[in-house]
Amino acid sequence: MKNKVLLGTAGFGKDITFNESEKILDLYLTKFNRIQTATNYPIESNLPFNATLDFLEGYIKRNNVSCEIVINIGSLSNTFSDESDLSASFFYSNYLMLRHRFPNNELILSIHWDNEDSNRAELLKVFKELNCKIKIGLSGIKFPDNYLISDLQYTYQINSFLDRQSNFSLSSKIRNKLPIAELIGYQILGGNKVTENRLATMSQVYEYSSKEKQNLLIKILNENFLKYDSLIIAPRNFDQASSWLSALESLYV
Repeated sequence: MKNKVLLGTAGFGKDITFNESEKILDLYLTKFNRIQTATNYPIESNLPFNATLDFLEGYIKRNNVSCEIVINIGSLSNTFSDESDLSASFFYSNYLMLRHRFPNNELILSIHWDNEDSNRAELLKVFKELNCKIKIGLSGIKFPDNYLISDLQYTYQINSFLDRQSNFSLSSKIRNKLPIAELIGYQILGGNKVTENRLATMSQVYEYSSKEKQNLLIKILNENFLKYDSLIIAPRNFDQASSWLSALESLYV
């Protein structure tokens, strides 16, 4: 069960204060041990680039936490700019930096969006070199053929609510093109990209007081665990985190 859930941290330091974020982590880590973040979190805030990583590093060291951390890298801005560096040297330098900052944690380092039809041969060489030290991930790859490599399976993050039908087709395309060890769904619970199809269901889930709503949440989670190997949850506050984690436990009682 611990491996099927990741705590998303995009809101840490922006919509959720670091003080409340710490309380969410305290609760979450009693049951689960996977965290998802990115070098450019939090996005669109007054905090500097890497602020969420700084917070997580401090929390993990103070509490001697042993967990797996999925870190998306490549973006060079935390202001929704598409500026990025997907070079082999940049990926490797980030590996060295992140291994130093999180020496006792398992790492999955993921390319954070690649919309270019560019040869990634040098990057793939680095992937192969690091494959025995970390897991390699991808998040948002427009041209999967550029990431074909032997003897390596990816952890792939996919936005499950951009468009339900086309996104499930994309999931199949990715699985057929790339050797995927794990397909991680996000925007199932959390995030702010609310679409018309998602609005009614998600607004109900966000009201977590009644047993009826709790059962709805369990139903949504149960359905999505059949489609994805694991899910990223991104609660808005501590109370919501508590409700969601209770629902997750209920799935396996």
